[in-house]
Parts: sequence; structure tokens; C-alpha cells
Amino acid sequence: MADERDPMRSSDRCVRLVTVISVVLLAVIAAVVSFGHMREFALRHGEARWSATLIALSVDGMVVAASMSVLLASKMGRSLEPRRDEAASASGAGRPLLAQRGRQ
Repeated sequence: MADERDPMRSSDRCVRLVTVISVVLLAVIAAVVSFGHMREFALRHGEARWSATLIALSVDGMVVAASMSVLLASKMGRSLEPRRDEAASASGAGRPLLAQRGRQ
């Protein structure tokens, strides 16, 4: 029995591979450019080299963490829109509003 390959499966794999490579390449380019701009900005505003580097890394790290959270929520079928109560409590600024709402 000959090994018959489904051309659609092979085509799908090729498209997925090219997509993954493209996304990774663009993400690396964006991260390098973003890092350089943020580090230079921090240096121009008086931050030490180590501090400017950490600032740039932390901002890019937050972008990666947020992107992974959105991807995970999407895969789990969860809504990406926060509920009003969650957004208010997470911001801290909404705490008086939540306290007031609890009294009503």
C-alpha cells in the first residue's frame, strides 16, 4: 500500500508554517525596534543604562504577556471584554464606586 498524502493537509501545514515564521519574524523586528526606541527615550530622560534597559524590557514583556493572555482567553472561549466590576476593581480608582454600589 503506497503512502498517499492528502494534498490539503500538506498545503495547510505549509500555510501554517509560513504564517508562524512570518509572525515570529515580525515580532522580533518589532521587539528590537521598540526596545531601542524605549531605551533611548529613557536614556535621554536621565535614566541610567541598566535602568533604561530594564524599562524597555519590562514594557516589551508586558506586551508579550498581554498577547499571550488574549490568545489563551481566545482558545478557552472566554470573552475578552472585562466586566465593569472587574475593570473598576483592577484600576483601584473604581474602588469608591464599588463601595458606593455595595451600599445601594
